Amino acid sequence: MPDDAGDPIAQPARLGASAGHSPDYFDRLYRRLVGEGGEPHDARRVVLEAYLDGKPSATQRHKPTRADRDRCFWSSAFLGQCGSGDWSTEPGILALTRYLSQSEVLVDGLVAYLARSTPKALVVAMRRARLVRSPGSPQVDALRAARKLDPLVDEACRIHDVLVGAHREREVELARWQGPLENLSAFELLLLASLYAYERLVPHKMTGQPAVAEGGGRVDTHWDAINDLLIWKLKTTPRATLRLADEAMGRSLKRYLSPLLFPAPGQSLELLTQLDAFARLVAAQIELNEFLSRSVDAYCFDDSVRFVLVDDYQPHLEEIDTAASTKWFRDGKKLERLPGYWLHRAFYEFAAPDLAFVRIGRPENESENTLAYIRALATRFRLREVYGVGDLVTNATGESANMFQALLYLELTARFFMLDFIVPFVEGAEQSGDWVVSLRRLALGGLLNGEQNRFPLTWSSRSAKIDRTTGWTVTSEQPTGSARMAAAILDFWTYDMLSEADRLQRDEPGLAPRLIERPYLKFGPQLVQLPWVAGYQDNDMAAINNLRRLAARRGEAAAETRRIDGHLAKLLHRRGFSVVLNWMAAGRPA
Repeated sequence: MPDDAGDPIAQPARLGASAGHSPDYFDRLYRRLVGEGGEPHDARRVVLEAYLDGKPSATQRHKPTRADRDRCFWSSAFLGQCGSGDWSTEPGILALTRYLSQSEVLVDGLVAYLARSTPKALVVAMRRARLVRSPGSPQVDALRAARKLDPLVDEACRIHDVLVGAHREREVELARWQGPLENLSAFELLLLASLYAYERLVPHKMTGQPAVAEGGGRVDTHWDAINDLLIWKLKTTPRATLRLADEAMGRSLKRYLSPLLFPAPGQSLELLTQLDAFARLVAAQIELNEFLSRSVDAYCFDDSVRFVLVDDYQPHLEEIDTAASTKWFRDGKKLERLPGYWLHRAFYEFAAPDLAFVRIGRPENESENTLAYIRALATRFRLREVYGVGDLVTNATGESANMFQALLYLELTARFFMLDFIVPFVEGAEQSGDWVVSLRRLALGGLLNGEQNRFPLTWSSRSAKIDRTTGWTVTSEQPTGSARMAAAILDFWTYDMLSEADRLQRDEPGLAPRLIERPYLKFGPQLVQLPWVAGYQDNDMAAINNLRRLAARRGEAAAETRRIDGHLAKLLHRRGFSVVLNWMAAGRPA
């Protein structure tokens, strides 16, 4: 044990080989680094970073999980080499964060030792581990047992308990309003969400704001809440309800849409009751989300503020680093301006002689098609130069899609819903002064005009959608468009409800798409779209999140990373730097 270690850490019982790796993997790595002449404190840092980097690596015979690696590291004799100075470093705190976030292995005496020797590092790791979301963790019990060893740890435990209590109150309130709607299917929930959106999230005047914005709220927080409620439904709904057959869809529409759009004498007030319950449910979800983001996440990750307890039970935020807060807001302003930069680049690109006089689509749609084309260009610039994305991307089915055509497809979808759904609705609401009347006129107008679906929520079969959008894939090589490319692009933007429900109900790890990332919602044979989402969503961020968040393990991802490195190297070289690509320090674990 190093001199700064204080009390020794009792080693956990050996757990045996973990996924083909001995628990002494990290101890052997440490001894090798020291044996090669490395300074012990540098070697300990390398070992900590190896754990954080996901070592031991997978082999052909064994593919260790994160839990396997946790057991391997926290059962290692290497822990006995680490002192308080090691745990106070950034890798040490991150490793402790991982430790407090897991429950596969408990190191006897570790938390107590840290509370005595380096309480500040322990408290930071405790915050970073978001233990407020895991109040029943055995790590929380260990922290409570050690709270009296240092005032910092004691205060952190008291703040934790207060936040856990406040979190629980909001979860109870959310469950209270989930009850009246627990028997709804996911499709029926989206029907209510669509009516709610047209009432509160879409403006009722051409120059006005949505009702929630006029009341001081933010539309995006409501979108996030509705997305969370959809995930709740996918976790709890029977799988059979996620394959929309015509008969089941008809029953849902008759119950949750027709009474408002096509009222008839003697209809019950059930829909109005359900809409009120849905509004209260959204409010409860927003309250929970706001608490998590403004209180829990601020406590866990924002080092520019600190929590203090007023009267021992009321948490209060105090700003302790004004410069960091100022930088945070300044960076936010920069991010807000970035889309304008890329759009500016796209306008210049479009003004080039080979594009400026090209006709895009039919004459009556040319101006809107041109705007969609320019927006797609802007996103392509950003994806190519910042994220290294090439000309082709692979969707979930393994088919390749042209990246620019996929971006243009999404922009044309957005313009379609804006011009054919949102604008007529807003104009009608402004003229009539009643959003329900405007929604009825929009729906009836669609039925009278060639039986077009102009409902608050639309649906069609996959084949019908491909037929209608093949024209959006026209190129000089494919003057009539490509149905295969339209299908590949459609699949790229599709959110499969059944597959996601299977993952959630099996409690498998993974990232759930958001409504604004994949706007085509697949319910078995039917594709459902939400005009109030598709017409307003940020297609730039939708593309980035699809490629870099949801599909980070695509086959093209490695090539994209190399392009990013190469592009950055060129920029640095132009500024006089000497750059070596793919360099790795000697002695680092492979």
